[in-house]
Amino acid sequence: MDDGMDDFEEETRRAIESFLIQNGAKRIISFGSGITKYGRDGRVEMSCGPAIMDDRRIIVIHYAKRLKNANVDWHIEQLMRFRQFFPEHAGKALHGAVGGMVVPEEVQRYAEQQGLYVLTQVDGVVMIKNQPDFVAKTW
Repeated sequence: MDDGMDDFEEETRRAIESFLIQNGAKRIISFGSGITKYGRDGRVEMSCGPAIMDDRRIIVIHYAKRLKNANVDWHIEQLMRFRQFFPEHAGKALHGAVGGMVVPEEVQRYAEQQGLYVLTQVDGVVMIKNQPDFVAKTW
């Protein structure tokens, strides 16, 4: 059964890519299925959501059908651990984004207060919903 999440995730990645291009990105690399770090024993040490990277920054995304504060908190925990497991990205600013097909207003405010980009659908189009004066937190 198609719940629309695949399309939503793809549109979210496109919205972030467009944002990066509008903000001077010269080259974009997208890790659509996420980034995973394996230990020497072959076990997963850390896995995070899809990421989009340009020459200066990397934005790691977490999706939910209906975004909740708990999703935001979980994503922040992942961002706080990211540098430990992915030192190869040390030279880039690390930002986080959360997206939901449904994002209640209070969750949008909470995520923005935590320094995350917030994406949701508006009339069927995925958009970054942060306030115009928003400044993303760098982890």
